[in-house]
Amino acid sequence: VVSGDNNQGINWTCSGGTISGAGAVVGNYAYCTWTPPGSDGTYTLTATSALDGTKSYTFTIYVGSFTTSISPSSRTVNQYGGSQTLTWTLTETNSNLNETLTFSASGQPSGVSISFNPTSLVNTGGDVTVTCSCSGAATPGSYTVTLTATATGESTPTFTQTFTLVIPTLSVSISPTSTTLGGGQTQQFTATVTGSQATAGTWSIPTGAGYVSSSGLYKAPFASGSGTVRFTHTASGQTATATTTYTPGSGG
Repeated sequence: VVSGDNNQGINWTCSGGTISGAGAVVGNYAYCTWTPPGSDGTYTLTATSALDGTKSYTFTIYVGSFTTSISPSSRTVNQYGGSQTLTWTLTETNSNLNETLTFSASGQPSGVSISFNPTSLVNTGGDVTVTCSCSGAATPGSYTVTLTATATGESTPTFTQTFTLVIPTLSVSISPTSTTLGGGQTQQFTATVTGSQATAGTWSIPTGAGYVSSSGLYKAPFASGSGTVRFTHTASGQTATATTTYTPGSGG
């Protein structure tokens, strides 16, 4: 804002960068366009009265941004309860910046949530813990997730960082896949669940006879025949089966 110079104009100077579009005073306002130099730093822009060179005002301008990095660059998160963290580092290139950074994420599949701790950085850079969580089902695959830091304050630029998020395929299997037993003999079956943080399930005998415990221990009947033992993954409902063959001869 200019007053008392009879509309004689303003001379603009700067310590770095270039000035363009400088004109005469319009009313009580003087205008110019300042283009910053190609490097970060602290610069001054001075407006001096063309009528009286002793009258001037100097603006201090801080030029800077944030550089970002993330570690590790890839994370695998299981379905049904999986959670992994990464460290996102944002570094100021000029410590005089007056900005508040807030964070968001995009590119993750449905079923995956991403949170930040802290939820913002005020007038500083720092490390942000990024937590990727999958509480239920998510489509398996490899995803490029983009993290965005949005600055609010003296300006509103954005700074981005990407990482790879892998959601593995959920599978259920039983070992062994078959057994032959005499009456009363037992076989311990083991269920393996991959791609899911939750591994609990139930055992059953959908066909044939015998008994199976909650831990997968099968006991054959005193009879001839065959059947199946099934494990059902509680979280997803996926199943796996093994075949049983039994004869009436006692195994003890």
